[in-house]
Amino acid sequence: MAITKNTCRNLRTDLNAALESIREKYGLTIEVGNMTYTSSDVNVKISAFLPSSEAGTKEAKAFLDKCFMYNLKKDDLGKEFVSDTGERHKIVGLAPSRKKYPILTRNLSKVGPGDEATNCFTMRSVVEALGRAI
Repeated sequence: MAITKNTCRNLRTDLNAALESIREKYGLTIEVGNMTYTSSDVNVKISAFLPSSEAGTKEAKAFLDKCFMYNLKKDDLGKEFVSDTGERHKIVGLAPSRKKYPILTRNLSKVGPGDEATNCFTMRSVVEALGRAI
């Protein structure tokens, strides 16, 4: 059996279900992050942080530290907006090393296990979607 994109998608769903009891036991927010794979192995990033910590992930911390450089405010972390495709997104962080698409979001239009993938947006598209001038 070879590992495929579909295998990773199913694995993400199963990992999220399996992590639910650990989330409850420790009171942590646990996210299954990026997955990379070859035909014979999968690497999975899992992050855990206190739910009361708004800046739980390194991407959220980067947002709080550098949002002003992108014409955004600290309280924009967690805000929702509608993209030009009509999908609802929630701002979850910033990846300053991504020059063209630094703003990280979760697609709220796709709800369900395994749909927690991060989307990337340009500064301009997010600022405009929040109803602000650049």
